[in-house]
Amino acid sequence: CGYGLETRLPSVPVPTNLFGDDPVALRRLDIETGDLVLSPVTIEPEAIVDGLAVAIARAHASPFGGRTIRCEAHCYDLEESGEPTRIALPRTVETYENVLVRSGTIWFLADARDALVWVDPRRGITGEIPIDVDLGSSAPTPVRPVGVDLDQFEAAQLATLRAGLLGVWIDERGTDPFIEGIDFDSIELRGSFPDSHIVARFRAADRPGISFARRWNLYDELGNTEDLEYADVHLAEYIEAAGWGLPRIEECQPDDEGVVWF
Repeated sequence: CGYGLETRLPSVPVPTNLFGDDPVALRRLDIETGDLVLSPVTIEPEAIVDGLAVAIARAHASPFGGRTIRCEAHCYDLEESGEPTRIALPRTVETYENVLVRSGTIWFLADARDALVWVDPRRGITGEIPIDVDLGSSAPTPVRPVGVDLDQFEAAQLATLRAGLLGVWIDERGTDPFIEGIDFDSIELRGSFPDSHIVARFRAADRPGISFARRWNLYDELGNTEDLEYADVHLAEYIEAAGWGLPRIEECQPDDEGVVWF
């Protein structure tokens, strides 16, 4: 790493852990000597703080129904290969980006983006700070994207989404709907720039009597186009994922038109 030193990895077999046969080996580099020491811990951490590697785990209480899941920080001591300390977080957090470390504390953005969640792995404590700031008065005015035919763009997005959601899977046993147990009532374009959006209304076989709807905006807050290329796949994954899925019947809160927005 810039010191002109080379070192060979210790000939220690990497143990198998929650990543099966493809563990992620952590190594400690001594900048002064160039020594690279293998840690007994094999995880993919979100951060390493005070000798603790911290990974976020989502534990599903039940594989059927409901969206409530428990989100935990698993804190592994890099000098030992024992069980981690588990800290139950107050909210489910996002781990794809926005993970910051300051003064021994790790900060996450809640999945719903309405709170900051912090965890102190050394002290084993956690908490949240709600984000409740109205920025409406300072929001910029959306600007039409240059060189884009809005009518053509919106029509293409609608056609792509319809083709995906209304498509079927074909195999030797026959055909299956794109999303198992879901029937779409309508997929239509609504509104005009910058509020143009697509709404899909659908029903689920295991949620009789309930009309669901999903909305996709076609422009962001600045007026830039939003490509919905993978929106159908993301919806399918979300509905079919154990522990996420559609809300239970008793959790459904319909609006004035009797629609449950999902």
